[in-house]
Amino acid sequence: EPAIGSLLYLSLLYFLLRGRDSKTSSDKTSRSRVLLYSNVIHNVVLVLLSLSMFCGGVYSYTMTTTNYSSFCDSRSSDSTWNGVSGWWMHVFYWSKYYELLDTVFLVLNGKNIIFLHVYHHVSMLYVTCAWLRFGWREGSQWCIVVNSLIHVFMYTYYLLSLLNIRVSWKRYMTQGQLVQFVTGLFYVGVYAYLHLFKGGCGLNEHGILGSPRFQ
Repeated sequence: EPAIGSLLYLSLLYFLLRGRDSKTSSDKTSRSRVLLYSNVIHNVVLVLLSLSMFCGGVYSYTMTTTNYSSFCDSRSSDSTWNGVSGWWMHVFYWSKYYELLDTVFLVLNGKNIIFLHVYHHVSMLYVTCAWLRFGWREGSQWCIVVNSLIHVFMYTYYLLSLLNIRVSWKRYMTQGQLVQFVTGLFYVGVYAYLHLFKGGCGLNEHGILGSPRFQ
């Protein structure tokens, strides 16, 4: 899925970038209103979707069992994604495909595309797919919560910008992304410690190399 999705994504960007400069000024003017409405709808969808995933992620923390904690899931790998948390993880994964439209709208609106933007979108397809395949519930569940919350504000900012409404909290989005990065490293560090020194945790009692998903 990530390989096909990223290939289609990159191919579409290639043809859009090649065809963008061939459009006349009259063509660009006639489609500007349609693009604006489409972009507004796109951002509204992502605000609502991100808010839903944030609430779902928080709710999934309340649906804990006796053999699960925020840092160590000792359930068997076959049941890692059962229940509420698994459902929202799948929603989060598929949302990364919809977010690829961010780049499409940037190109259609004549914006420059930097490598880091494209790399981020492509890499998230593989990262979230790996979470599902290898069953790393602990860190991914936290990422659903913090990433979705940041995206609520980020896409709200984009939406308001399209409507020419200025906001004063733009700088806090960068701080939120730093919080996500630092807490993500913390989760990775805890997981690495448990895996290397405590016999594995999160996939099964044997660690990642013993997981059926790794075979």
